[in-house]
Amino acid sequence: MLFRGPIQGCADGGNPLTDAAIRQYLLRLAPKRGLLRSVGFSVLLVAGPVFGVLTFLGVHNGAWEVGAVGALVTLFACLFVYHRYRHTSISVTELCIEERGFWGRRNTFARSAAASVDLVHTFSPASPDPSPQLIVRDSDDRCLLRMRGAFWSIDAMREVAAYLEPVAAVHEEAMSATEFHERYPDAAYWIENRPIVRGALIAAVTAVALALIFALSVFVGLPVTR
Repeated sequence: MLFRGPIQGCADGGNPLTDAAIRQYLLRLAPKRGLLRSVGFSVLLVAGPVFGVLTFLGVHNGAWEVGAVGALVTLFACLFVYHRYRHTSISVTELCIEERGFWGRRNTFARSAAASVDLVHTFSPASPDPSPQLIVRDSDDRCLLRMRGAFWSIDAMREVAAYLEPVAAVHEEAMSATEFHERYPDAAYWIENRPIVRGALIAAVTAVALALIFALSVFVGLPVTR
């Protein structure tokens, strides 16, 4: 998705300019539209029936407020995700590239700082198809930008790469996640290459969610024990 309008420029070396030096950006990209739909649908698919049933049962037990509050919390969570999605972008100006992450983090660097651009494909047991990733590094091999296929289309990656001086090196042969982390150690989040920690966090979140549903069920009078 393309947007038009002014954003802050970037001086050579990555330092933001003053307000007087605001420039027109050449390109601004938003994450995949399908990502928002899939996340929203997943949340509603799980939370909708749960809180709907709790509200229905609560009406007959005088505790309908519990289900209603849960539904409102879910709604506000969906609105928050949509708001952050609308503010997530990668922008290109005459001198710099600016990344605005989902959680509000901003990463700005000068286009001239890019020393290498790699378009790679990674595969994992969870997906039958390899996922593209664009990695931009400086002369010290530090990662300046990473565009993941889960959030950005390959066309968006190519558009960004077209504004960088180094020609993108396309690696056609897909690599494993382990090979990716070995080649680009500072490009990944710390949890990506720690499957045990990631599994423990997923298990903890699942346990908390089940405990919350159990507590709400008891509160509204749902018979959960024999």
